[in-house]
Amino acid sequence: EPTPDAASLTALFGHEDLAGSRVSSGLATVWTDFRIGPDGYTRMLVQDHGLSPLRLGRVIRRIHEIETYRMMALLALPMARRAQGELATLERALSKVTSDMLSAQESHEDAELLSALSRIARDVEEISSRTSYRFSAARAYSALVDKRIAELGEEKVMNFQRIGIFLDRRFTPAMATCQAVNDRIRSLAERSERASNLLRTRVDIALEAQNQQVLKSMEKRSHQQLRLQETVEGLSVVAISYYL
Repeated sequence: EPTPDAASLTALFGHEDLAGSRVSSGLATVWTDFRIGPDGYTRMLVQDHGLSPLRLGRVIRRIHEIETYRMMALLALPMARRAQGELATLERALSKVTSDMLSAQESHEDAELLSALSRIARDVEEISSRTSYRFSAARAYSALVDKRIAELGEEKVMNFQRIGIFLDRRFTPAMATCQAVNDRIRSLAERSERASNLLRTRVDIALEAQNQQVLKSMEKRSHQQLRLQETVEGLSVVAISYYL
């Protein structure tokens, strides 16, 4: 059949927000909107310009894989959005603990701050363990989407965006969001660890100062005991000499 014009494609898909590309050295054309319809399916129109059955099957398989891997990668996006709120709360808590470290003077305050840092580190680790697998899978699926798009060998058709550009403007930001949240989790874990190390160092220095004071007090008592012992020995010598 003849190649459909823009009006026919708009009537077929119901809107103008389409992506289209000539693929496989110009021997096929693909149009799609990457939208899930009321029946739960995404529609794609493929026009064959003379492909062999084997090459046509490869084109169909690639566009199916692009959609499948894209949807699998996007499973991480809702998880990333939920994690953003949790991370914001933990970041505020960590900032408060860090500022409180400057004003804390007593040992019991340091103990409370260290306990708060431990809770923050625990929550960050829980978020990391919950999301790391999905974020890693999203990176892998995103790489497969990019590879399948490159294998199509796209060429521009009419005034439509190429499929690769269409996905680059809509799919890539979602993957960037997931990567940003993953980096944010890692950064928060490192910050909480540094804060814990600083607080432990301050506690160790305070304990060392206390130990030095204890050692000085013990040394002073030892000198007093030595002088007392010398005094007792002197008196004993005097008393023995007197009785002799």
